[in-house]
This record gives sequence, C-alpha cells and structure tokens, in this order.
Amino acid sequence: MGEGMGFTAAQAVEAGARYSQLSASVAKGRCERPWRGIYVTCGATWKERLAAAGMAADGVISHRAAARLHGLWGLEDSSVYDLTIPPDRRFSRRGLVVHQSPLDEQDLSTVDGISGVTTLARTVIDLAAVLYGDAYAIAFESAWCLDPNLLDAIERRLEQIGSVGRHGMKRLRALIADARRRERPLESPLEVRFWRRLRRWRVPLPTTGVEVDDGAPTRYRLDFCYPEQKLAIETDGFTWHGSRDRWAADCRKQTRAAAAGYRLMRITPEDLDDHVDAALFTRFIAALGVTALRPTLRWGAQLRWPGPSRPAAPPMPR
Repeated sequence: MGEGMGFTAAQAVEAGARYSQLSASVAKGRCERPWRGIYVTCGATWKERLAAAGMAADGVISHRAAARLHGLWGLEDSSVYDLTIPPDRRFSRRGLVVHQSPLDEQDLSTVDGISGVTTLARTVIDLAAVLYGDAYAIAFESAWCLDPNLLDAIERRLEQIGSVGRHGMKRLRALIADARRRERPLESPLEVRFWRRLRRWRVPLPTTGVEVDDGAPTRYRLDFCYPEQKLAIETDGFTWHGSRDRWAADCRKQTRAAAAGYRLMRITPEDLDDHVDAALFTRFIAALGVTALRPTLRWGAQLRWPGPSRPAAPPMPR
C-alpha cells in the first residue's frame, strides 16, 4: 500500500495478513482504523479516508462529500463522509452518512483521481435533501459556474429518475427557474446571498454580471446594475477582494463607473447580517429612488478636531 492509501480487513486477510497483525499495526502507529474493518496509513487525508470508506462500502461518494471533491462553494471544509448504496443493501459505520438510492453509470464520475463519485448534476440533486437556504443556493450557483450545461443536465436526469418523493425538489426547481431568467450564474457566495436578499425584499431585480465598455482598452464588470436608475452594486467579500492588486482594481472600477454616470453601492458580508438588514434595506431603496434620505451636513469648525491618532509627521531636518 502506498502512502495514505486505504484498505479493508478483508483485503488484508486475502493478501495473507492476520487480524492480530492488523491490530498490532494500529497499536504501533503504522496504520489507523477510522472505522471498523477499514484501515488507512497514518497521516491519511480526508480524501484518502473517504476513498477507503467508499471502497469498503462498495458505494458511491455523494452529497456533501461529492460536493467538496467537485469544489463547490461553502463545502470546501466539509468533513462529512457521505456515501450512497443501493436500496437493497445495508452498510453502516459510526461517522459515515450512508444514503440509499438507485444509481446507474450516468450518475458516476471520476473526480481528482477518485472514481465512483456522483456527477455534478446528480450531486446538486442529492444536495437538495441535506442543504437549505443560502447554503444550497450557493452550492447550486458554483456548480453552474463549473458546467454551463448543468441546468439541462439536471432537468434531463430528473425526468429520467423522477422527482416524486425526493426531498428539496421544489427548491431545486425554483433555483433552476431563477437561473434560466438570469441566463448566467452568480459568481461568488456573497453575490448569491445578496441576490436572495433582493428577492426576499420583493424589490425590482437588477441585471446581473453586466460588462461595461467605456472605450478604454479593457472592459469591466458590475455585479449588479440598474441601468435606468444609473445604480451599480458591487459585493465585496474579503476573500475575493483582499489583495492590494484587487483593491486597486476595484478603486479603478469605481472611478470608471462614476465617470460613466453610475452611483456605486458596495455590499460586504457584514451588511447582510440580520441586525443591519433594516438599515441596508432603507439605504438600498433610497439609492434606487423609491424613497429619499435627507442627511444633515456639517463641515469646518463644526466638526471634531483631528486627534493624535493620525500618523505623526516626520521631524523637520535641522
């Protein structure tokens, strides 16, 4: 066995090992037994343990585990071991989540060197039973980013296997209908969260992912845009916008948008926290022109004098 590889007790015995030798190997730290009858070499990763579990169960890696292998947003750190086996079989181990459902060859794919993983379309169908709200919508949009033909693939597979009795199918069909109206996926978890907030507010919806050509050598993209109101909205998550180069590019984009006559709102993850939701809604509908805010302006001596927290000036040369 190579570094990090898994095997079952039955495979080891078939290769000539004795159960007492397996126990001794675990005691001496040469291998680990994460589940009864399943062994991995010491230091095995989550992926290697998952592959060993799938092999032992003779099952398919599915649901959240498959989503993590596919690289779907929000599941990058999932530690759930999801497996699917046929309805007429039984397999259970503490720490493994075993689902029972018919699968055939068109549901199977190889991901990151691991065979027996549900396809992207089947994974999205299965996730409807275990993810909810923003988490499921975020996974759905990231899957669509990976495969432009995903919507057709999901609907085709649902037509073949049926959706009656499957959990979450109403939510999945609503996401597909919304996606077809937009014609293009949202491009970050924060965009998904803000889009769902707009729908919850029942306000006019913006155009998403708008490319702007202002005559410069390069074009720029606005996350959300209300062309008639000349309002642009950018979602600024630190993961996507945290580098100095990205920050500088965002500043240039804001300047170019202002030059084109657009007012720009910038939405952060903290803006979508429940305790600031009402304030964000008030500012949003004001920016949209539905209501008007009347701020009070102060300047000059009316303002508090700058304190010593400002950086000290360098000493003057003698």
